[in-house]
Amino acid sequence: MELKKIQEILLSDTVINKIVNTKKWSYHGTDIISLFEDIDNVYAYSNSKERYKVVRKYIEIKCVSIFNNLKAEQKDFFYRSLYLCSEINLNNLLGPYWSSNENTSPCISKEYGKEYLLKIDFNENIIDWKETLLSRIDYIHGDREMEYHLKSDLCKENVSNLEINLL
Repeated sequence: MELKKIQEILLSDTVINKIVNTKKWSYHGTDIISLFEDIDNVYAYSNSKERYKVVRKYIEIKCVSIFNNLKAEQKDFFYRSLYLCSEINLNNLLGPYWSSNENTSPCISKEYGKEYLLKIDFNENIIDWKETLLSRIDYIHGDREMEYHLKSDLCKENVSNLEINLL
């Protein structure tokens, strides 16, 4: 994905206003307050006009970082780690949250069940790019997770070479 396209998506007023109004990076993202605390500007967090300026400036910088990360990441496989307490059901395993990082970990802590690592072939056609970019601007988790948000209608017929490994 080109830098200009990333900027077009993430720097749109619609995206920035949604972040400013919900105070979350995405529907499944963290609260934006950590950014304001780290730059020692909690006042801007409480003022919507100032909040808009800070969020926009952060995203302007983050676009370049996301572009560079996407270029540098391996493009062979997607990985998904999860805990299962019951039998494997392929339709429930696929879900939207995947990573290019094989050392990914489940987003919940293990209490019961077994941990599995799923692996599928990388395919740009199954990526929901807008949600992927939104997850990558997350101030807390964006860089670490290297998340790819796959399309919501994903099913086993849309993926290639599914591997399920018990960890």
